[in-house]
Amino acid sequence: MQRLRGTLRCELSADLAATLQECDGASEPNGRFLPGSYRLLGCDEIVEQYVMLNTLLDELGESMVGYWWHPEWVPFATHIASDCLFVDMREGEDHGRIGEFRHEDHADGIWSSFAVMLHEVAQALQSGRAVREYVPTVVEGELAWEWAD
Repeated sequence: MQRLRGTLRCELSADLAATLQECDGASEPNGRFLPGSYRLLGCDEIVEQYVMLNTLLDELGESMVGYWWHPEWVPFATHIASDCLFVDMREGEDHGRIGEFRHEDHADGIWSSFAVMLHEVAQALQSGRAVREYVPTVVEGELAWEWAD
């Protein structure tokens, strides 16, 4: 956790920090428990993802800051296609908001906070209803997220 905090150009959200204290990420292959089959990253993986994205952002230039990536976004979950979920730690109305980064497009806000995201995931798991456009299912004894029809 100390390496993570020392690497970030911003604060770490309290909700994410508490989650990482309890469990330092989720292992492959069955750790993709977030909608869209995202896997919670551990502290070292967050550092790797954060450094890589900010290095690419520096190469892309100022016009991509906040559109493609921002140094005050903290990645915390990854998708097999290299997309990620992040916490927006910029000051202002989006502070604490969860966004989805798509490496070949731009980032969008999804949830108002980490806690709201976890609450919606828990409700979907209890009810079997969709969260965003994904429905939780069990495939061969493991949680999977299928596209809702």
